[in-house]
Amino acid sequence: MDLNAVMKSAKTNAQMREENAKKALIQLKQEDDLKQFRDWFTVFAKEDTPGAERVELLGKMSGMVDKDRMLPLGITKQDVLKGVSAVKYNIGCIKMEVKSGDCKLIEKAFQKLIAKIEKVSERGLITR
Repeated sequence: MDLNAVMKSAKTNAQMREENAKKALIQLKQEDDLKQFRDWFTVFAKEDTPGAERVELLGKMSGMVDKDRMLPLGITKQDVLKGVSAVKYNIGCIKMEVKSGDCKLIEKAFQKLIAKIEKVSERGLITR
């Protein structure tokens, strides 16, 4: 390639400013998503949160994962698994209790969330 071809393909200052502005907006959105997800999980983990609200919060988390096609940056699938398992243990949703009452609904919502996380993080299919 000659110098003229390289100069023509280079981005202008306006294009660079536009790209930087888009990157800054994406960064802000990712930070907001992380804060929102953590806030939802904090409410989910409180002992006095009713079961129906816990199910609703897991649904919101699942919706965020589905909409953004990823977990918020800084949160891993393992973090979610450990956190929800700890909450379920603390509220008594263990062994046979998982199959009754609010525990059943929480377990179902939790499984849906994990399925969404696995679906969006699946790297098995690579398209060209």
